[in-house]
Amino acid sequence: MTSQPVSESPEFGERFEVLRRLGKGGMGVVYLARDRVKDMDVALKTINNLSPSMLYRFKREFRSLVDLRHRNLVAVYELLSRNETWFFTMEYLEGRNFLQHLRQSRGWFDESSLHADDDTIDLAELDAAERERLLSGTSAPAEPPPARRFRLGEARPVLLQLVQGLQVLHRAGHIHCDIKPSNVMVTPEDRVVILDFGLVNPVAADILDRKTRVGLEGTYEYMAPERAVGGEASPAIDWYAVGVMLFQLLTGGLPPRNFDSSSRELQLEPPSPALFPPESPGDLVALCIDLLNVEPKRRPSGDEIRRRLGDLESADVPEAAGAPKPESVPFVGREAHQRRLDEAFLKMQQGGCRAVWVHGSSGMGKSALVHRFLRRVARDRGAVVLAGRCHEQESVPYKALDALIDALSSFLKALPRNEAGALMPRDVHTLARVFPVLERVPAVTETPGRRFESPNRREVRRRAFGALRELLARLGDRSPVVLFIDDLQWGDVDSAAFLFDLLKATDPPRLLLLGCYRSEYVESSPALQAVLDDRAAAGANQEFVEIGPLSEAQSAELARALLEPGERADEMAELVARESDGNPFFVQELALYGRALQRDGLDLRPAKVSLENLIWQRVESLPREAFLLLQAVTVSGRPLRQEDAFRASGSSGHDERALSILRAEHLVRTGGTALGDEVDTYHDRIRETIVAHLSADVLERQHRRLADALEEGGRAD
Repeated sequence: MTSQPVSESPEFGERFEVLRRLGKGGMGVVYLARDRVKDMDVALKTINNLSPSMLYRFKREFRSLVDLRHRNLVAVYELLSRNETWFFTMEYLEGRNFLQHLRQSRGWFDESSLHADDDTIDLAELDAAERERLLSGTSAPAEPPPARRFRLGEARPVLLQLVQGLQVLHRAGHIHCDIKPSNVMVTPEDRVVILDFGLVNPVAADILDRKTRVGLEGTYEYMAPERAVGGEASPAIDWYAVGVMLFQLLTGGLPPRNFDSSSRELQLEPPSPALFPPESPGDLVALCIDLLNVEPKRRPSGDEIRRRLGDLESADVPEAAGAPKPESVPFVGREAHQRRLDEAFLKMQQGGCRAVWVHGSSGMGKSALVHRFLRRVARDRGAVVLAGRCHEQESVPYKALDALIDALSSFLKALPRNEAGALMPRDVHTLARVFPVLERVPAVTETPGRRFESPNRREVRRRAFGALRELLARLGDRSPVVLFIDDLQWGDVDSAAFLFDLLKATDPPRLLLLGCYRSEYVESSPALQAVLDDRAAAGANQEFVEIGPLSEAQSAELARALLEPGERADEMAELVARESDGNPFFVQELALYGRALQRDGLDLRPAKVSLENLIWQRVESLPREAFLLLQAVTVSGRPLRQEDAFRASGSSGHDERALSILRAEHLVRTGGTALGDEVDTYHDRIRETIVAHLSADVLERQHRRLADALEEGGRAD
């Protein structure tokens, strides 16, 4: 298709040249754009309606996907804000949707049903009669024309890829909640990619073990029955939608509704086999019927679906079936660190504001330590925990506070209105002007008071931060409060200034401020420089907790808990402990690698279960572009500018997907998202392993490309 240029969109800035519109959905518009800085095409997604609730959901969509990289999930790159415009970039894909790809003959299926511009609805916003009509199925679309043939022989591999992508999403703690044909693309290379995560929800419970109730938004033809009654969120919601799509493949139409809206009860009768054409494969009919079971717990799991589709291997899905969840892993070797957090919490309760900065190198378990502490104080001490995280791939105002304010808005929204109203500061409208998501809280919009409209941004910020300090103080008078910001090295100076104003204030809010950061970024992060420069000013109100490697005995204890019990478990645990160098991330990765070998009955000799073998196995599975980029970074032996790394890898431009894959696989770490920011191997062991596997000829060619790239870049010594 020839790209039709559109008028320049100044709200996206000079960096992006918008070429044409790719599509429009319930939440936003997606454009094809040229990233002039990185010299690459991207899909650029914007919000249709910049309401506080839509903005909150938009940011949640990006943050749910930013750390996930899998061939069956669309890759997102950067979240940006330009004045009143919010957008994020993601990989640009060409292809057809799920049903179009599997359709045998052209012309019979109504294209509008596959590309509905706005078929995502919020049932809660409909009047009672319309909602009942939709849920009861009386508005089911007319049957398509008689020619309903699909290429069923090609359906299994397509369905398998769809299931694999959903399993990755589920195991990362998310539910898609809007699976339908137009949100599943098949590229010309037969790669199945799940799109549009605007309704993504957390699975079952959040970090603090709070149960999640699924919302009523979605596309009602594919909506699981439990969503209509406000049931608990679970992956079964997505599997029901897969069942609807399979029903369409087999019959050409949509299944009858299984929810009786008049009685408000779930009906347990699955679709009758008589609804399926006689030539339909019996195993696919049985799978479809089971997926459409009205009872969520009776629907097959992802592993079972894949088995029934004929996939007996699980190598393409990260995390082996039955692998332990993080909260079930024993807490080893961090007791002293936990005591320091507990002591800081007790001191905070005695009055005042305290800060604890938890730091250490990558993979040391900083976040796991703090998450365990947060769950405990929320459960046992009744603490109000507001948690956020800075993302390297975001360019938004007050980056270190933004996700924290999103969490605050959710907390306030869940309170009874009179309780939330009592917490509102006088300048709450100025605070909401700086952080618009707060206006999704009824108590904020209903609070009387004048709106401060000064054009002086510094004065607006001063009053907004004053209002935030007042709100936190009122909240701290009511309950213990803990603020947690993860990956503070990606924060910003303005947010750091506010955090230290809390500590230096003469009458600070009573709260505990926790921040995690990676020690290797101390010299390069402006936010961390601000934290360290203000050590003396904050004085005794703060402390620094360093997280170092585990001892060999502690590493073995952790590995033993992760391995399958058996006669060789102790031997394997000691082997893992020696290989890991005390890095908890490597302990877990090696232990799961050993589990897989145990399960497959393979060789467990030390030469087999080694960090080198694990790293090389992961490297060999990389796409070619990602492998060549990693090779260039590795051979350099030192951090490289991203621009030079891409040039040395032979890439014609900035391959954002390749870099994001390496980052997600913990093979490289970067100092930012700009071409001038550096990229380096995640750990020295990764560099050593890859260099050892490269032949002398490959090394020579790569050194020559590296020299040419550095010379062309003109910035090397």
